[in-house]
Amino acid sequence: WVAWCMAKIGDLFGNKAPINSNKLEKMTKSLTFSNDKARKELNWEPMDVLTNFQIGAGLEYRLSSLDQPGNVRATNENIDYSYDSGNLSSIPLYVTARYVFRNSMDINPYIKVNLGYSINSGDTSVNLNNFYSGKLVEEYKSEMKNGIFYGLGFGVEYKNFLVDLTYDITQSKAAEKIYNYDDNEGFNHDYDFDIQKLTLSFGYQFNF
Repeated sequence: WVAWCMAKIGDLFGNKAPINSNKLEKMTKSLTFSNDKARKELNWEPMDVLTNFQIGAGLEYRLSSLDQPGNVRATNENIDYSYDSGNLSSIPLYVTARYVFRNSMDINPYIKVNLGYSINSGDTSVNLNNFYSGKLVEEYKSEMKNGIFYGLGFGVEYKNFLVDLTYDITQSKAAEKIYNYDDNEGFNHDYDFDIQKLTLSFGYQFNF
């Protein structure tokens, strides 16, 4: 259907168009599509998709600092907020696929996609204290959960050297436990906690 639409548009330009109804009919009049016909009619040189497509796997360790404000006094609430957190660590294990646009030069651009699963760990806590009595009023504790890891990037390949820029997202959920000491009641709450990163990387690939 797409080819048919392109051919109809090409009809407006006559034989100068790279594809029109006449050329499309010549290519598709047999049941089996032939690359030779496409090369002859469209002057097209197809790329070897299997040669240009690469697939592999990756494993990373990432350490992220959770930016917390420390201790904050809210005078209008008569509350001292005490923040405490460790670092958030994640270990993404993923499959990576690249498509290289090879040409006659040594520099070949490519695009890539990463998809996998991230093992996340880390926790935060917030204590709410009455700043007159020092009594603990409320407590929040959050623990990070595992999630999906995915990313999209592009780069260039020069001989065996690689340079690429990748934007990826580590999905996580924080399992939060809240307890109110004044009311002697608590409840649980989950919220999304995604980490987004833009990474510029340099690499070298070995030929085996």
